[in-house]
Amino acid sequence: MNWEEKTSLVNKVFSWSIEDILNKDIFRTNIRTIPDTFRSVDEYLKCFVPHLLEETRTELSSSLGSLSKSPVCRISSAEATKIELPSKTSNIFLVSLMKFNAEGNRTKYEPKCGSRRVYDLNPLVLAYVFSVEDELGFSVEDELGFSVYLSTSISIDEGFSFSSFVYLMNLTTNTRIWKALHGCGNLSLINSVLQANTAETENSVPSRDWGKDVLDMIRSANLNSSQESAISSCLETRNIRDKTCVKLIWGPPGTGKTKTALGVDVLFKGSSSSEHSAYGLGNIVLAGNRGRMGIDSKYEDLLDVFLDHRISKLKELLSPLTGWKQSLELVIKFLEDPESHYKEYLLICEEKEKERGKKKKSIVSNFGEYIKKIFDRLSDELEANMVDLYTHLPKSDHVKKMVEGCDALLGVKQFLEENSSKDDFKIGSSLFDSFNKIIGLDFLQPLRLLPSRFGVHASLEDEDIRKFCLTNAHIIFCTASGAAEMTAERTGSVELLVVDEAAQLKECESAAALQLQGLHHAVLIGDELQLPAMVQSEVCEKAKFGRSLFERLVLLGHNKHLLDVQYRMHPSISLFPNIEFYDGKISDAANVKESNYQKRFLEGSMFGSFSFINVGLGKEEFGDGHSPKNIVEVAVISDIISKLFKGILFYSSIIL
Repeated sequence: MNWEEKTSLVNKVFSWSIEDILNKDIFRTNIRTIPDTFRSVDEYLKCFVPHLLEETRTELSSSLGSLSKSPVCRISSAEATKIELPSKTSNIFLVSLMKFNAEGNRTKYEPKCGSRRVYDLNPLVLAYVFSVEDELGFSVEDELGFSVYLSTSISIDEGFSFSSFVYLMNLTTNTRIWKALHGCGNLSLINSVLQANTAETENSVPSRDWGKDVLDMIRSANLNSSQESAISSCLETRNIRDKTCVKLIWGPPGTGKTKTALGVDVLFKGSSSSEHSAYGLGNIVLAGNRGRMGIDSKYEDLLDVFLDHRISKLKELLSPLTGWKQSLELVIKFLEDPESHYKEYLLICEEKEKERGKKKKSIVSNFGEYIKKIFDRLSDELEANMVDLYTHLPKSDHVKKMVEGCDALLGVKQFLEENSSKDDFKIGSSLFDSFNKIIGLDFLQPLRLLPSRFGVHASLEDEDIRKFCLTNAHIIFCTASGAAEMTAERTGSVELLVVDEAAQLKECESAAALQLQGLHHAVLIGDELQLPAMVQSEVCEKAKFGRSLFERLVLLGHNKHLLDVQYRMHPSISLFPNIEFYDGKISDAANVKESNYQKRFLEGSMFGSFSFINVGLGKEEFGDGHSPKNIVEVAVISDIISKLFKGILFYSSIIL
């Protein structure tokens, strides 16, 4: 990726002096409180620009203030990759970084794309990393290569005089936001959120028209009525073709926001055939933090659409050395000449019998039994690979042939199951000729014609596969962290976007995702009463820069579907937030009402399902960092955790 693609915000930052970066008032006069409604898309996008600049300046200023504690890396070499003539200067360099320090320990910090670092303070020299080792093909074992764009041009004759750099911040997210605020992508969905939604009466598709299969799948997903209602609303949204809309699902703590977001996936699996239900999932992408979403612990079946898992799977399957083609070639080699393989087998059996002596005769399989045994072993791996391929690749004629190949493979297995033990299944028989015909026409011929990589870039780099997956996605599910990746440049034509934890996104962060090509419908799932996005600048925070699109739409009276059953907290804990924040609308699920749900690991009346502990002797202090600390509170917490640890040794689990 060329640095020119990312330089708008970078150049803006590069124009700042140290005085500008440290000046808290430099953008103050341009920052206005973000309004609740907007007259035009242009006004909407421009509104966030000064706030984004001020937030970037604040983070950069904060990093400079703690420069002594920032990660430092040693530079081993630097080479100019673009030289301006006749001045013979350059501000683009290929830099080699030592992976190990003088003591032989591995460098803890390694640059990432979008990283901002400082080389010098007098005058200020900043650098922006726009590509790293994987993209450059760097091969030096103890070094890491990356390309940087400098804020100042350097004379080639004088040389690159810097010996180290200090990490300041990562600009990737802010750069994506900047491009979205200055872009001209698909603006139809943004246009629909400028004003209050005065008539939220989309021409929804009645549930009775969805079909029994879809309704049965919704009911079988183990959802409560409010979750079913919310998911049904998503299905209605997807079937609206002539207008745009944004749906809101309101999920208080423990009500299953993520489960509801992921449960939408059930609807789209329903569109595939029952025999090959995974075919078509390649057009659905789930992006986010694997651990926080509980993919491994609670929603393992959703690995089929999880983006990071898909990338690793496709990388493995399409590898030219160890991929699926290897398992196919083994099957082809065996089936093209089964007679020779059987003769080899007989010779091996004969040799083993000679070694053992005549007393121990080998049990030799007949021709049919041998063919079935070897084919079953080879085809099991091939079948698993083909299923993985049509699961993770987008729909296409080639991938459909993979599905047909699986059907043919099953046909071969059934033929052998029925005929391998028959006496007339032998070389030269009519039964064997029928077997060869099935193999040649129905199975091997279509699979031989399949491509090696199905459109995935030959390098098989993670970023290339990621782009391939996103470009071919029609439906995208993502959390707040995953939404930052969703830009028009990285995706194709998207039908539906579902964002979990949407209330934790600054509204400007949603701008890029809402401009995806072809996007007409979005579902935002969140809770505006929980913690909002973090804003470092005080002036930006007061100007509502941290407010989410979800919260603003709620303020405008946009309808939101409430998830009204909580599964996490003991009733004595849920009582307070339920009454104080949710007007008593949340009910407790049966699991939290069970007697064994209440845990008590410490003695004393103050230790129940929850405790309020007043630590009166402590006081807040500021050290070298920017956050206050209370040493007495830390000591109390450490003591409680120590006692809890001892207490839970008597129990198999604990809910904190």
